[in-house]
Amino acid sequence: MRTRYLDQKEKEATRTLYESAFPSDGKGFVDYYYQEKMRDNRVLILEEEGTVRSMLHLNPYTVSVRGQRYPSEYIVAVATDAAYRHRGYMRRLLERALLDMNREGKPFVYLMPAAEAIYLPFGFRTVSSQISCEPVKNGESAVCSRPAGADDAARLAAFDEKYLQPSYDIVTVRDAAYYRRLLAEQQSEGGCIRVFERDSEFVGHVLCDREEGEDGRKCKETYRDPVLMPDCGGILRAVEKETPPLIMIRIASLERMAEPVTSDEPVELVIEVDDPIVPDNAGIFRWSLNSGGSVVRACKEQPEWKVKIDELGEFLFGVKTAQEWRSEPVFRKLQAIRPFRSVSIQEIV
Repeated sequence: MRTRYLDQKEKEATRTLYESAFPSDGKGFVDYYYQEKMRDNRVLILEEEGTVRSMLHLNPYTVSVRGQRYPSEYIVAVATDAAYRHRGYMRRLLERALLDMNREGKPFVYLMPAAEAIYLPFGFRTVSSQISCEPVKNGESAVCSRPAGADDAARLAAFDEKYLQPSYDIVTVRDAAYYRRLLAEQQSEGGCIRVFERDSEFVGHVLCDREEGEDGRKCKETYRDPVLMPDCGGILRAVEKETPPLIMIRIASLERMAEPVTSDEPVELVIEVDDPIVPDNAGIFRWSLNSGGSVVRACKEQPEWKVKIDELGEFLFGVKTAQEWRSEPVFRKLQAIRPFRSVSIQEIV
């Protein structure tokens, strides 16, 4: 029994496991995934006697963190053969992936969980949910909409660079290639990217999904991931879902994750981090912060703040505030640190 990454030519052999683990994914989407997403991702497997028993896929993305760009990985298609579940196979794969991403200098990794509880023991914490919306009917509106085509990819990317990226501390970088691929992904299940225009000017876009009715016809449209000009917010309104898709994040490299973290004033803080999976993240560090960023360096000083890697992630990603530690001497220093307050990760795969 061993874990390893598949060669490109071996990836197709995982399709049977994928289809058995994710039966709700339609053939069109699975065809798209194996033709397109498998071109540049990594597939980590656990195999026994030459047979794949468990797998996870690492889909590469570039993320912008306060204007600095970093490579990251989206963990998807986590699956184990039904006959081999509850043997710790998924744990072995996740731990291997986290160690590898630490060595590669990836600041964090993220996933969309089937259930939050599965990933909590691995240090993942929920930081955001995906945004759903619906159109607002306005017969007098000067804004019209249409499905985007491949020739809109560059315009979509330029629009996001102007209106989406400045609005979030952490956001997936979207270029023209990203949008060409996303358009194919949407079309694989009968959806589209719907663009909004006013007097031929691009004013926004939204992803449109079509859900199949019981009679086999596409009968329902749902909308998600809206990006609009500030004065066009009335085109769509947010819809609260009872169980919205969630995004969970886990620090992979503490050293790289610290780089874009800033503070309102110079701060010197000695922390002791507990990370049971990634040894490089564990230990005592001097954390030096200012308005331009921060750096962590291993030291042998007395720690002022003892924190688990998942708690540190919750603090950095704005899930918990400094108020959680208001009774501790470190509180004033934590108040000066500027966590990431807004995260936009809306991808499905």
